[in-house]
Amino acid sequence: CEICGVDFAEIRPRYAAHELYSYDYMAGTGKFERCIAICAICHNAIHSGRLITMYKNGDQLYPKSYVLKVVEHCFSLVHKYNTENRSKKPLKVYATFLEYLKVPELHDDMVKLIEKYEIQFYSEPKHIAKWGDWKLIIGNKEHKTPYKNEGEWIAAMEEANKNNASAEKSYSARVKKYTDIDSVTLDDDTLERVRNAEVPDDF
Repeated sequence: CEICGVDFAEIRPRYAAHELYSYDYMAGTGKFERCIAICAICHNAIHSGRLITMYKNGDQLYPKSYVLKVVEHCFSLVHKYNTENRSKKPLKVYATFLEYLKVPELHDDMVKLIEKYEIQFYSEPKHIAKWGDWKLIIGNKEHKTPYKNEGEWIAAMEEANKNNASAEKSYSARVKKYTDIDSVTLDDDTLERVRNAEVPDDF
């Protein structure tokens, strides 16, 4: 795992892919750098908003014990880095995790973890580019958002979630199918496109 360093041979599912971006909040750009290989626990920590939503929705794949395991995993990594790099600016945890404090049965455990690992939080800067000015940069191409404002984007995401509800429910039945990737092969052309972050014109 490119975040925590766990050996994928020791865990299942072995790993997930996640995009690495660099952001310029004033210019309103998110530049795709590359994909990274990470473990499932780190992936859930990155998607902390989704994790707490799945928990609150009662998804059996995300019980309280697992949610707290993800939180502690994330907090411990941040604490370890800050302890080993005291001369550097300390890492902070994204403010989405503060939402966990609003869930009564998680509140006390979250407080203990925050205090134990001396966690500080951050959110995006107050002065950032306007919604319509943001661009995703992949390779040498700029892609503007198709949504006029955040409300329109939220509405589109909610509609997509409705359409995917049945797929989410059947996820646990499909997990095994996608955990054994040893036999997956990629042709040379596909690998070259991935390395160069090339995207089809109709992306």
